[in-house]
Amino acid sequence: MSSLRRGAVLLLLVFLAACATAPPSARRSESPAAAAAETGRCSASTFGVETTNASRALRRKFQLAGDVRGALVLEVLPGSPAARAGVQVGDVIERIGATAIPGKCESIDTLGALSCDTAVPVRLRRRRESLVKEIQPTDASRFYEEGCRKGVVTACYRLGWTASAGAGVPRDAARAEALYEKACRDGSGAACTELGRVYERRSEEAKRIPVLERACALHDGTGCVDLAFLHATGSGGVARDDARATPLFVQGCDGGDPSGCYNVGLMYGAGRGVAADQAVAKAAYEDGCDGGSTKACTNLGLMYDEGRGVSRSDEKAAELYRAGCRASACTTSNALGCVNLGRLHRDGRGVAKDAARSAELFAEVCNRTPEKGDADEAENVARACSLLGAAYSAGKGVGMDEARALELWQVGCDAGDVFGCFNVGVTRSTGPDSVRDLAVAARAFDTACRAKDAESCFELGLMVSKGKGVAKDERRAGKLFETACAGGFQKACAKRKGAGK
Repeated sequence: MSSLRRGAVLLLLVFLAACATAPPSARRSESPAAAAAETGRCSASTFGVETTNASRALRRKFQLAGDVRGALVLEVLPGSPAARAGVQVGDVIERIGATAIPGKCESIDTLGALSCDTAVPVRLRRRRESLVKEIQPTDASRFYEEGCRKGVVTACYRLGWTASAGAGVPRDAARAEALYEKACRDGSGAACTELGRVYERRSEEAKRIPVLERACALHDGTGCVDLAFLHATGSGGVARDDARATPLFVQGCDGGDPSGCYNVGLMYGAGRGVAADQAVAKAAYEDGCDGGSTKACTNLGLMYDEGRGVSRSDEKAAELYRAGCRASACTTSNALGCVNLGRLHRDGRGVAKDAARSAELFAEVCNRTPEKGDADEAENVARACSLLGAAYSAGKGVGMDEARALELWQVGCDAGDVFGCFNVGVTRSTGPDSVRDLAVAARAFDTACRAKDAESCFELGLMVSKGKGVAKDERRAGKLFETACAGGFQKACAKRKGAGK
């Protein structure tokens, strides 16, 4: 009988499943609460600029240094505070007042909290030059209303956004949709993307595809990513087509959407729609991580952890897992980043050995409720519970508690984690009488075996061959030993020869 496992092997990077959940929007954290915070004399403030993240492609286009990060200005609306201050397309907003601006999201959240009656210093990067401009925000709804009346397309789009979000004005979905339709028709790619999401919520896929195609044609990075996602997953009424999806993800990444960069990394790493190229995958993950994609940070960490396309480095992996695990107002914590950082602390690889910190990380992820439809997050939440169980079983970082360990392994197993199932099987089949239950053990081994865990197939084969917790069946036992042997569990290879005769 096998001994318990502690979960030493890192989770494999799941390329295909990572595309199976909808990519993050360009700015879902462009929240009504942030945008509509009542400050000064206006309900929501604006400089009158449209920005995106300073991607590698955009830095090259505007002759910016490679280390520049911030919100890159794509458009300066006429008559805006930014226009009066001399802000130009291609400038990168690096700081607003005392707040550093690493990307588009932070610029919008910071701006939404400003008072409209006070000018603030804004630090910009223009090519190789650093500038500071004093800019006084203005009331967003009034500014966009006036601009839309004058025929400024982006003002109409933004006016629709304020109506959709209830940012300084009453929420009005019908008005928002009408404004998105007008702005999309008149040439706003961002409006087309938002209109596509309106159609998505209503499951009107026949309308959604054309507006996303228009959004991408109008160079809206997020529109390209949303369209690419449909082709990568074969959803929304289109056939799966990786050769079509990958270049669309590239367009989205180049346009400043970090989720596009994350998916470029996935596609090039796995050779989906293109020849596999780890160097391109690495560069894309770097762009995505810089732009705030915690999934991109985590996957880049895996490359360093495994030495795949880069020189292996525990220290670099730990740094990137930490970035992947970190949450902010603009980013969500990635469960796999936290789990793998916990492993490194448990084993003392790249970071100080710290069993308490390791258990803390596992517990934090185990207590999460996975977002509906996010299979990757659900898998890593389950694994975190199983790993926390191992910590309780060994008394590492937490008090030794075998009952709690078994409870956590069962939680992991119930969610399909093979490590948890294996440990449930071992404990229920060899533990003290108070926990022994051969039928439960057999079911746990069976779950793990079906998920291709070779040792669990072997253990189930032993139980089946002896009729322990399950009906005795030599033929079935032989097949289980064959499966375990084929899966690389050598002990099963000798067993199979005498089974099923």
